[in-house]
Amino acid sequence: MKQITPVKWLGVIILIIIVGLIGCYIFHPLTVAVTGYGEVEAPADSAVIAFTIADVNQSPAQVQMNIMNKAQEMKQVLVDNGFKAEEVILSVPTVEVGQGGYQATMSLGGTTDRVQDMSVLNALLYERGAVYVAQPILSTKETAQWQSAAMDLALADANLKVSKIAADKHKLFKRLVGIMESDNSQVQATTLTQSAIPVQQQEGQVLVAQDTIKVSRAVVTTYKLW
Repeated sequence: MKQITPVKWLGVIILIIIVGLIGCYIFHPLTVAVTGYGEVEAPADSAVIAFTIADVNQSPAQVQMNIMNKAQEMKQVLVDNGFKAEEVILSVPTVEVGQGGYQATMSLGGTTDRVQDMSVLNALLYERGAVYVAQPILSTKETAQWQSAAMDLALADANLKVSKIAADKHKLFKRLVGIMESDNSQVQATTLTQSAIPVQQQEGQVLVAQDTIKVSRAVVTTYKLW
């Protein structure tokens, strides 16, 4: 019977160790979770505006009549500036006793696609008697398109972060195994915020400033690293 020499035994032991290390490397990868964030600015194509009017009078009946007349005047201001009359919303007037007599307040609002005129309209509403004009809420009809673009940026951001982790941990391979959207995503038109800096687009030789909204997506991605 042929005996196994010590050298062969040593070779077998080394082979077992190598196979064990490879098995641990393959079947016990490092699992990491990273957050990716993406944001794009989209041109707004509609705006919702709301404002409040008020009146004071010694007679409760007169103050209610005054506030209703003023509401019709302000509604006409909106119609003259591109709002559809049937889409202008008027609240029920509120009458309370205050200093100087009875105080009546009423709110109006509507939606327009003349986004570029919002600053002018705000000033006009104050000039015509509004006591408060809310910040317009901007939105875009192509929400899905901009959400997709923001998601691509979020995934790219997450991939960049995990690549840095892999390099620091001396890992050669990575695989995406899970994606979960974070609560930080802004995915509804009603939650989009107005950009502080207008975007300028080139149209021929003319620069046109546009109001924009920010569409953002945040994702938590899970990777396995080897």
